[in-house]
Amino acid sequence: HDTWAYAIGTAYRLDQQWVLRAGVLFDQSPTSNTGRSPRTPTGDREVFSVGAGYEVTPQLTLDVAYSYLQEESVDVSRANALGSYSATYQSHANLLGVGATYRF
Repeated sequence: HDTWAYAIGTAYRLDQQWVLRAGVLFDQSPTSNTGRSPRTPTGDREVFSVGAGYEVTPQLTLDVAYSYLQEESVDVSRANALGSYSATYQSHANLLGVGATYRF
């Protein structure tokens, strides 16, 4: 089914060398309640992110970012001639990113 994702972010230049960043993302699940299975138990997601960049030289910038992803709790139930299955899935993730940019 059709889904939507909404995101907004901002960056603030603290001084000539530092930039601070923050953002949030709301992402609808691509699977419906009737189409969920243990293979794709995803629910709607929210991601909250913060980060910073430091300009070491005019050519070199170092960046670091942290994101927290939380997913809504979803129930998956299946029944067929071989048996039945019922479970509740809930997940979250902590993500850390580090990067360097060199300009020639």
